[in-house]
Amino acid sequence: MQREELGLETAGKAIAVVGLAAILPDAHDAATFWENVKAGRDSIGEVPPERWDPRDYYDPDPSAPDKTYSKIGAFVRGFRFESTRFRIPPAVGAAMDVTQQWMLCCARDALADAGHPGAGKIDPERTAVVLGNALGGELHELTTFRVLLPEVWRELESLPELGALAESARRSLLECLAARVCAKLPPITEDAMPGELGNVIAGRVANALDLRGPNFTTDAACASSLAALDAAVGLLLQGRVDTVVTGGVDRTMAPTTFVKFSKIGALSADGSRPFDATANGFVMGEGAVALVLRRLADAERDGQRVYAVIRGVGASSDGKGKGITAPNPRGQLLAIQRGWQEAGLAPRTVGLIEAHGTSTKVGDATEAECLVNVLGETGLPPRSVALGSVKSQIGHLKSAAGAAGLLKTVLALHHKVLPPTVNVRQLNPAIDPERSPLFVNLAAQPWERPISSPRRAAVSSFGFGGTNYHVVLEEPLPELLTRGRVAAREATSVPVFSPQEISAGPSTPPRRAALCLGASSPAGLKAKLARALADAKSGVVPAPEASRPADLAAPERLVIDFEDSSSLIAKAEKALEAFAAEDPKVWRVLQARGVFRGSGPAPKVAFLFPGQGSQYLGMLRALHAAHPVVRRTFEEADAAMEGKIPRRLSDYVFAEGEEADAALRDTQVCQPAMLTADIALMRLLGESGVEPDLVMGHSLGEYAALVACGAMPFADALLAVSARAKEMASVSIADNGKMASIFAPEEQVRQVLGEVGGYVVAANINSRKQTVIGGATRAVEEAVARFEKLGVRAVFLPVSHAFHTEIVAPASQPLRRVLERLRLRAPSIPIISNVTGELYPSTGGELREQMLDLLARQIASPVQFVKGLETAWRLGARVFVEVGPKRVLASFVDDVLGDRGAVAVSTNQPKKGEFESFAEALCGLWASGLGRKGSMQTPTMPEAGAKLDSQAAAFTTRSSETLSEAGHLALGKLFAGFLEEGLKTYRQHFDGEAKGTPAPKALPEAQQQGGSVVVTGASVGLPGRARRIFEDDNFERVLRGDCLIESIEPRVRERMAGKQVVRLVKGSDGSARFDTISDTAEVIKLAGLPGSLDLVEEFGIDKERVEAFDVTTQLAVAAALLALRDAGIPLVRRYRKTTKGSWLPDRWTLPESLADETGIVFASAFPGYDALVGEVSRFHEDRARRERIAELSALRSALPTNEAAV
Repeated sequence: MQREELGLETAGKAIAVVGLAAILPDAHDAATFWENVKAGRDSIGEVPPERWDPRDYYDPDPSAPDKTYSKIGAFVRGFRFESTRFRIPPAVGAAMDVTQQWMLCCARDALADAGHPGAGKIDPERTAVVLGNALGGELHELTTFRVLLPEVWRELESLPELGALAESARRSLLECLAARVCAKLPPITEDAMPGELGNVIAGRVANALDLRGPNFTTDAACASSLAALDAAVGLLLQGRVDTVVTGGVDRTMAPTTFVKFSKIGALSADGSRPFDATANGFVMGEGAVALVLRRLADAERDGQRVYAVIRGVGASSDGKGKGITAPNPRGQLLAIQRGWQEAGLAPRTVGLIEAHGTSTKVGDATEAECLVNVLGETGLPPRSVALGSVKSQIGHLKSAAGAAGLLKTVLALHHKVLPPTVNVRQLNPAIDPERSPLFVNLAAQPWERPISSPRRAAVSSFGFGGTNYHVVLEEPLPELLTRGRVAAREATSVPVFSPQEISAGPSTPPRRAALCLGASSPAGLKAKLARALADAKSGVVPAPEASRPADLAAPERLVIDFEDSSSLIAKAEKALEAFAAEDPKVWRVLQARGVFRGSGPAPKVAFLFPGQGSQYLGMLRALHAAHPVVRRTFEEADAAMEGKIPRRLSDYVFAEGEEADAALRDTQVCQPAMLTADIALMRLLGESGVEPDLVMGHSLGEYAALVACGAMPFADALLAVSARAKEMASVSIADNGKMASIFAPEEQVRQVLGEVGGYVVAANINSRKQTVIGGATRAVEEAVARFEKLGVRAVFLPVSHAFHTEIVAPASQPLRRVLERLRLRAPSIPIISNVTGELYPSTGGELREQMLDLLARQIASPVQFVKGLETAWRLGARVFVEVGPKRVLASFVDDVLGDRGAVAVSTNQPKKGEFESFAEALCGLWASGLGRKGSMQTPTMPEAGAKLDSQAAAFTTRSSETLSEAGHLALGKLFAGFLEEGLKTYRQHFDGEAKGTPAPKALPEAQQQGGSVVVTGASVGLPGRARRIFEDDNFERVLRGDCLIESIEPRVRERMAGKQVVRLVKGSDGSARFDTISDTAEVIKLAGLPGSLDLVEEFGIDKERVEAFDVTTQLAVAAALLALRDAGIPLVRRYRKTTKGSWLPDRWTLPESLADETGIVFASAFPGYDALVGEVSRFHEDRARRERIAELSALRSALPTNEAAV
């Protein structure tokens, strides 16, 4: 690409479109709208009878008074607003105009498309709502009619014919008429006015979605939504907000609008035909479009999907012209020129123009002439710029027209397709296809990228009153504008699961590669496959690295996993047969053979993590040998579990034999082993470019999901599941209960359970056809007998307890106490809870407590897996990846969501083989359009050879749970200052005061260590009465500048005065004297008062050991333990062997691999002084008591011994 064509000088003004949503004719979402656009669907038809009756308002004669000569339009049908989803009372929702309802739904869906809420990318405090609308909606016409009814009644009463009736008959007639009319009109309440005002549309969105940036509605007639876009871009570029929800909405399709436009002569009675010679007026349409905008640099920094980039917006007014409603070429020309000037780009780089194109003969000709004037000077060849108008398909949306055209153009850039314009049979004479660079595109076709620039497009919108807007957009190329270079994915290939990735190991995996094909149409894809098959038969097989990102991003995709040429030939032939069959079921069958077909944009992907029960001996053995990331994950787990189980965790997993199988099934071994396998596969997927949009686990798997969403470090999750397993195993009651798997619909299962006497519940609602029940032994046995009698398959599960029932509820609170000591933070992507089947909370002051409550409850609550899958589907997930051993959860997805087109992929199928099953999973994901998004943003191990090779060394610090970016910066400066002062002191010692002392000898070169000193963990204890010394928010208190000085209580000051402290007082004349402090007024009154510290309760240290520590040592121990935890360095429990061969818990230590390399250096001004003073005081008190006793004894011996003398 040529630098001058990139517009780097204006790159700082680039705005990203990161979210989309729409409610339009024949399309209640943006994806359906795009499919309609590509297919050339015409959504224009006669007015629906439920809207209004043409018999009342229609007359084909344009001169008929108060009538419309047109009764066609593009209408939204079948929309249903559920106010309670927005926590809006039904009465308020009913009083809202449909414009507000549509826009509220679109704004919510667009934000969800942009990852909000859940991903943490969008801050509601800095999110604005700027929307385009004119005339409000239709509701205000009805309420206005109701208000004006008295005038109608008065005219009726004045009619002589009515006056001839008896008074009672006249009154009865009017009352009956009023009742019938009012019954058809909405009531006027306190909610009526805000429900129908146009300016409240933006306010309603901000209110319902809790967005706290500016909100307002723009009215520029038919250019309203692009006027809103212009204002939104300005807010972002001024830095006043970080995110804007913008777009437009229009639902003015009442007969009044038809009649008024008819009197202008603007409507067509027979169809919308932009740029056709027979165009005779526009056809009205309705709908809503919402777009989420962010600065491009922010969107790329946060890893958000960018649909398109807005480079510039031009605006103008017509000024004085022929009339207020007549188009003025001068004004339009100015808007177009200003748009490209604002973008800093040359108009010659445009490839698509979405015109205002209303289908009026004069308007279309005027617009085409303006465009030719601008483009004609650029030297563009004929038929080089596609021209179109979405109004040919959905009519003229009036104030939302610009937003609809913008949505179409953004999706065209995103999918790299030139969309069609329909109903053009004879071109408007103003467009000469042989001489003009413009051509009207009549069918969807691939949009080839120019050599010198990205794909670019423009959108125009012109409004009554002479207001004109022109927007310049381009396709997003990551880092092209933010760093001035072309995206890496446009210049590099997609790595395939191949031997080149594999390090040396005990075994060599079979060679695997993938054939990746992409095309713009199924026919093109079939042709490519035929060529690849011919090549394979001639001995030419694709290299493992031969695929191109363009293929994986194409609208139509095919990916085949193969081992050698013969397997590729066999699978390619089957794929060609599937093309011929044109049956989706055939493709579904081929997935099991490693052949995957995909089309359309990349969907959202959900990672599903299995739990206990999916483990097997030797799981991930081959991947462990071949991939360093898997090995490092197991090494990390071995270190974290050291001392918690008798042997290394990996020794249990990779052992052999029946005894080894039984040992792995032990809950306290199985749960950390499953977690480790899940995380290892997740990290391997991350290295392959696949990362989740949301996550969910099954039972134990929920802890893997917590790691995946960044809510809990892997090391802490291992500690959590270890404690979970221990507490579950320690539950001991008279009846530990039973569990059984029932292969029947959930409704039938619950019906039978309701007939059983005793405690039995649905413990795992896994799929539509399978539910696990649990409860008291006799009750479960009775339930199984009933199911078997009904012919339903029921299988008892080999478990020690009835998990996820009240039987194991005693383990909840002990587990919670353990979890409270671990790091837990807000998830960075959505995570679904087993307890509720809904999302975990992601914001709020009580976030940590809410998450702890869910995890504590999870152990004894039913697993709502079906509900969780429905939630994931509702959030947009269409691809579900089982990230863990075996294929269990993927089958649940097939059962629950398979009929809706969900794609279920499993990453590990031991019967198929680890390499083949993982490679097939990647192929399935690539075919879906996923992959190459970047590495996972989860804790990872250092590279081989790093200092802490087997320990977690990149975990988020505890303070990052609540610290802002500025807080981290301040904290970094604090530690940097500390290190700088320390080094300064060090240098002064050797270079200044001790010049006479020989400097220490330099180490031999081979022993010298290079690099920087880094702080990987920190803790701080602070003063504060009635607080713990080591509170979780201590760093925040320091950085906020909280005052930690408090008043000393009077009783303490009295004790200080009672000590008769002697002070030296110097006079101004140089004299000095000693004064004794005896008055409380003279002692200090303010101090940093000590808080509470209990090493036994807070840190689990033995009471006997703590009793031997002075307060300084206690502070040091607490600070050290917290700093180690903050650095992600675990402590491990040691066990000692008894004389009988059993093992007993001993003490906590660092892992062996760190113990010999870890030093401890603490500084204290008065270490142990308080203990020393205490000991001295007790010594003197004891000696004084003894002396007193001796004096009393001597006195007693001197007394007479006879009672009489006494």
